[in-house]
Amino acid sequence: MSALAATTLLRAAVGEIVVANRTYQRAARVAEAVGGRAVPFDAVDRELAAADLVVSCTGADGLVIGAAQLSEALRERPARPIFLLDLALPRDVDPAVRGLDGAHLVDLERLSRLSDDRGSTAVTGDVDAVRHIVAEEVAAFAAWQRTSQVAPTVVALRTMAADVVTAELARLEGRLPQLGEHDRDEIAKTVRRVAEKLLHMPTVRVKELAGGPEGHAYATALRELFDLDRNAVEAVTRAESLGEGR
Repeated sequence: MSALAATTLLRAAVGEIVVANRTYQRAARVAEAVGGRAVPFDAVDRELAAADLVVSCTGADGLVIGAAQLSEALRERPARPIFLLDLALPRDVDPAVRGLDGAHLVDLERLSRLSDDRGSTAVTGDVDAVRHIVAEEVAAFAAWQRTSQVAPTVVALRTMAADVVTAELARLEGRLPQLGEHDRDEIAKTVRRVAEKLLHMPTVRVKELAGGPEGHAYATALRELFDLDRNAVEAVTRAESLGEGR
């Protein structure tokens, strides 16, 4: 929150950004990122006397800026107001500072009231938009998961088809040994093209259908129709799991 606030102030082109933190090194990192200046936490009183805007967002359990502390800072800067934005939960700034002349405090409680007073249509619209995006992404991820589950079946089917083609070509070579090398190559290419074309549409369609809620049923049907060896399908699944593990 501190880094985000500092970055926002940088974009707003404020004159100087001063960062204080109980851990000085953290303050220095934020200050360096926004071209600001880091100070030790015990220097906050001095910096309050010079600041026009104070943004407080620590993780402290108690108050960080008290009414007496701010009153002293205001005495050192007569007729010069100070604006405080308390983004901490629980609050960092004592609500009593609202009673001090020249001090203007806005905290999360007041921001909430302002949002309620002006209506929450815009906020509700943003939330609905985010929910819609999340729902779309979850649905897409679920569809991808279902599609990936059918992939081993498709691989097993193509492997079975390749084995059948190889076996038939070997049988043809045994029955027709007089065929020349060129003829054997042409026959092999033709048989493989036929097998590929026959398998293309079923495998594409089963991947599309697998993205639906009952996608697993299509993979099961494919295994039954082509009498695929379940062990072969499981072997592909194990191989893919090992590959992802690496």
